[in-house]
Amino acid sequence: MRIATLQFAPQVGDLDSNIRKAEDLLKQLELKLQKDNDARSASAQAAGSSLDLLVLPEMALTGYNFASVEHITPYLEVVGEGPSSQWAKSTASKLQCTVAVGYPEIVKSDSEESRFNSLFITSPDNRTLANYQKRFLYYTDDRWAKEGQNGKGFFNMPRSSGTPLSFVPESVSQPDIPTAVGICMDINPYKFEAPWDAYELATHVKESKAKVVVLSMAWLTTLDERIVTLMKDMPDMDTFKYWIMRFWPLLDCDAESQEMTILVFANRCGIERGPAPGIDDAIYAGSSCVVGIRPRKSDEGMYAEIYLWDGLGAAEEGVLYVDTEKEPTSVFRVHQGSSGSDTEDNSR
Repeated sequence: MRIATLQFAPQVGDLDSNIRKAEDLLKQLELKLQKDNDARSASAQAAGSSLDLLVLPEMALTGYNFASVEHITPYLEVVGEGPSSQWAKSTASKLQCTVAVGYPEIVKSDSEESRFNSLFITSPDNRTLANYQKRFLYYTDDRWAKEGQNGKGFFNMPRSSGTPLSFVPESVSQPDIPTAVGICMDINPYKFEAPWDAYELATHVKESKAKVVVLSMAWLTTLDERIVTLMKDMPDMDTFKYWIMRFWPLLDCDAESQEMTILVFANRCGIERGPAPGIDDAIYAGSSCVVGIRPRKSDEGMYAEIYLWDGLGAAEEGVLYVDTEKEPTSVFRVHQGSSGSDTEDNSR
């Protein structure tokens, strides 16, 4: 499966500039796709698109760190009609792939207006595959948004006919791929009050039998601004480890199934200054990556493997493009023993 993310540093309310940044990165992605397509066989080129999925960060084109309802109101979008949805549909048609873009949604009725932090997902033929509303809100969302009202995120993702999917079992009806969806805070315990081991989103992934998980994010780092800037193309490993920990149920070494689940962490980078007195600067963790998790059994016992195909740095604006049919850059093995688990790194 061929997956891409655009990691960049959108600024609050600067829609035109943010779109230009996305377009510049899209040109870089197209060059990568052309290079990849040139390397493929003639039969593979004829079979279908060289990309299956493109995921952008949370509220990618509007910026994230809004101060209030009044501040965000000019940028609210009706699903399928606003700049974010239009960009997604245009790009999906152009690249012939599924595109997911985060945006601030407004839903109007005769009696009220409701606002949500949402993720619009469209197909190559511009069918709306999903419009997921973030369920677990971060305090920044609480300033203007309601908790999502349209259920847990899930859709069946189409794929190009030429894309092999070795991680999808034959029992799954192709070409549709069962796909779960989350936005940033959704991977945390609800309001940071639920038990750590409730694993709400990871449990949804298992129960829905999703083979791909789309995660659109504006995830903050705990690191100092100066340190993040110096890191440039180095990932925030504390953030990466935390993300994996929040999907620990997928590493269940006792699971009967040994099927792989692909996680697409599409984060943003950069800094958004506090938009009003009393509101802190937002320093983002970047570190977007594509990861696979597969439980394993062997003569030596139970273990799980974490495949890392590639990732971006904490402060790096760029394009992440991976093919999950190719060898990952690193494989981490998690062993389960009587006294707990341990890991080993088999980087390649």
